[in-house]
Amino acid sequence: MIRILALYLSVLALMSGASQSFSSTLEGEIESESIISKHVDREGIRDTLFLESDEVSKCYGGVLKKAPGLKGKLRFSWDIDEKGRALNVKQTAGTIYNEEIVKCIAGVLERAEFPQALPGETVKVEFPFVFKL
Repeated sequence: MIRILALYLSVLALMSGASQSFSSTLEGEIESESIISKHVDREGIRDTLFLESDEVSKCYGGVLKKAPGLKGKLRFSWDIDEKGRALNVKQTAGTIYNEEIVKCIAGVLERAEFPQALPGETVKVEFPFVFKL
């Protein structure tokens, strides 16, 4: 059985030294197969993503300076292990074709400290990041 929890978080940021503003909206789904037999702290995952939202916004802001007008969506998937690490982070879909922002966001996710999965288990996460001016 797969249960999906939709997360809707909004982040508004200003580019440093510029008058133009942009936003990155974090909306996503947390999926886990056999969720009944696996423990996952959905609130903790959401909180971690919220805490890392400034870093994700910095990824977007840095690329936006080089590519004005860049906007769109990037979907990432990753596994969370028993130590709370994001493993197998990869972009799975998107409308932004910019390697720099993809690598930056992947790095943010890999450095993040997520809630731990149960020993020997992993939790699959799918999450889209939406960026707009």
